[in-house]
Amino acid sequence: MGKIFMIGAVEVEAGKYPARCRLQRIVNINRESLHAFIRDNTVVGSLLVTDGNTAYRRLEDLRSGGGQTTNSKDNRLGLEPTTV
Repeated sequence: MGKIFMIGAVEVEAGKYPARCRLQRIVNINRESLHAFIRDNTVVGSLLVTDGNTAYRRLEDLRSGGGQTTNSKDNRLGLEPTTV
């Protein structure tokens, strides 16, 4: 049996508390798979925190209104915040 790839999203209410969670199996961790999940499970203006995988590049292109990508990282976890 090969690897099983999963992707998840957690909605945070009022910037503090985890609320709804989404978890989905994906075929692989390429740009198409990751961007499809993000497009289908987030709204414009969502803050995404990723592991910095290169497949997340150009996330702002997912939304017609664009978005901002920040270069700052959460030093404790090595996660990269991005707004789409």
